Amino acid sequence: MRFLRYEFLRIFRDKKVILFIIFLLVLSIYYISIGVSEYMGFLNKKENFIAYEKQKVKQYTNYIQYGGYGFRVLYELSPVTVFFTNSTVFKDIESNVDTLEILKIYHSFKGKNLFTQKESFKDFSGIVFLFGSLFMIYMGAGMIESKNYMRFVLKQMGLKKVFFKTLFSRLFWLNMIFVLLFEVVYFFTLIRDIRLHVFSIPFLLPFLLYVLLFLNFFFFIGSLMKILSKFGMITYMWIFLFWVVSIFLIPEINRVYLFNESQKLPTNEKLNIEKLKTLMDFEKKVVEVLLKKQYSSTEIQSIYMKVAKEYKKNEFMLNVSREMVLRKGLRNLINYYEKTSLLYPSLYYSFVSHEISGQGFYGYMDFYDYVMKLRTEFLEYYIQKVYIKRSQKIEPFVKHNENIFGAKNHLPETYLYGILIIMCYCIILIGISYFRLRNLIYKK
Repeated sequence: MRFLRYEFLRIFRDKKVILFIIFLLVLSIYYISIGVSEYMGFLNKKENFIAYEKQKVKQYTNYIQYGGYGFRVLYELSPVTVFFTNSTVFKDIESNVDTLEILKIYHSFKGKNLFTQKESFKDFSGIVFLFGSLFMIYMGAGMIESKNYMRFVLKQMGLKKVFFKTLFSRLFWLNMIFVLLFEVVYFFTLIRDIRLHVFSIPFLLPFLLYVLLFLNFFFFIGSLMKILSKFGMITYMWIFLFWVVSIFLIPEINRVYLFNESQKLPTNEKLNIEKLKTLMDFEKKVVEVLLKKQYSSTEIQSIYMKVAKEYKKNEFMLNVSREMVLRKGLRNLINYYEKTSLLYPSLYYSFVSHEISGQGFYGYMDFYDYVMKLRTEFLEYYIQKVYIKRSQKIEPFVKHNENIFGAKNHLPETYLYGILIIMCYCIILIGISYFRLRNLIYKK
């Protein structure tokens, strides 16, 4: 208790700390407000989207039109996105499902373009990432005031007791600042009528845990650098340099490398040309068959039924396999990015933020798979209506909002590994700091 009281006074009597807490609180509420406004705007867009798509179907006069224009599929944002407004792989995206052979995912996030987005700090997650890490590395550097102060305290108790009690007492109050900040922001979203359902808690709590470990990592770096620099003022130059490299340089190098790797994926244009060529060649073959002789309407209908089934079985599946090649390449690149991100806390912080927001790589792949599934179902529906049942009345394919894809929040499969790795880093930093301090204090 003595150490807890002492560190409480050291931290909260410092006007700079109080000003920082106020600054962080105001900035967090400001960006959460922006996130809430954007999410509410999306909900309005969703209602208009549903109404427009229903009305659009009523304007079609035949199934040929319906098949050609198709319908749009909207990616519905998760309420959790208010914490990660700009810490996402993509913003709002949609796709178009029709009988053409081009898989359209709007806002140019298909294929390698998924890896061109730059990190933004203009949301709650980004503010904690940016300013929280700077604050913690600074507070870590201030944990031990000087070598002479330590020698004075050591007259009363052992180094191990002083070091660890000071370390964990200081960390307790610093962590409490961010836990309380998270709680304030969370309840602010509830006040603003954002319904963070119960299912959101299992994602937000693991995110908070990683945030605290991430911030503690920087705290330990700060304290270690203070000891390594023998408590000199040059410490603050080194900690600022480390912070810049960790927060800006390493993520940017990783992003550029990932983007260069993504260039090896097939281009959307090349893929679309191949698929269209397959479609055109098939249509040309059908026309040639019909021009060979005069057919009765019944015979023509029979031919259409036959070629429609043949197309679905052969050409359509060939084009699906081409999409699957692209999907496999994307999946492999995402797996690589996830595994390399594990190696450094600032990279994995971003990856976890992406996935928990529901607008990360996992979410994109879910949407990709869902659109591919809808295309197959819509083609079957089209063949049935045009070539088999020969229906005249337009019956909507979408009956229960199948054109709204609800975002799924994901906890990365590697999350536990990420926790274990950053904990190992923290333990190693504590160990090095302690033994280096012991050598420094008892050095003759």
